[in-house]
Amino acid sequence: MYSSFIDYLLEKTPFSDGELAKIEAVTYRREVKEGENLFEEGGPWNYNGFICGGLMQNYITGLNGQEKTLSIASENYWVGDRNALLTEKPMPHSCKALENTYVVYLENDDFEKLRIVIPRFNDLMNELIERNITATRNRISENIALTDEERYAKFLTQRPGIIERVPKEMVASYLDINPESFEKIINGIPWPKQ
Repeated sequence: MYSSFIDYLLEKTPFSDGELAKIEAVTYRREVKEGENLFEEGGPWNYNGFICGGLMQNYITGLNGQEKTLSIASENYWVGDRNALLTEKPMPHSCKALENTYVVYLENDDFEKLRIVIPRFNDLMNELIERNITATRNRISENIALTDEERYAKFLTQRPGIIERVPKEMVASYLDINPESFEKIINGIPWPKQ
């Protein structure tokens, strides 16, 4: 599974064999079993993780004990929280495996050293951070501007194949659609006229 990480890196940037060796020297590998947390809200996580295979849910737990899905991360997604790493604060959310998941991760100190000694790695990470900021802003705008049906349709278009791997309640939570409304959307029941 580690080869998936290397393939991902090479697809993004033409790293040399020496650069890839430096990256590999500081990576760890772990299989996270279905239902197991990679990290937990309020706990420490001093790593940058990359999903080589599998599926994970990033979520917070509300005061009522219900999970609120922040993101659904599949193959070739990064997991963690840059703000928690930069501020050295506990994780603001949890990350749970929805399937047996293979993760490559780098301790943050090593990750930051790689950004210094491998300029291409730094450039790639800056690009990914910028894309993440844009995606987050777009998601906030879409949650305000789009209807529930439009958000669901966009999710299906942007994340094909995920819907078969994730419980519908989790998709509803991610899209911020109440379960009853989501059920109507997926069953094609018309919405009541206002």
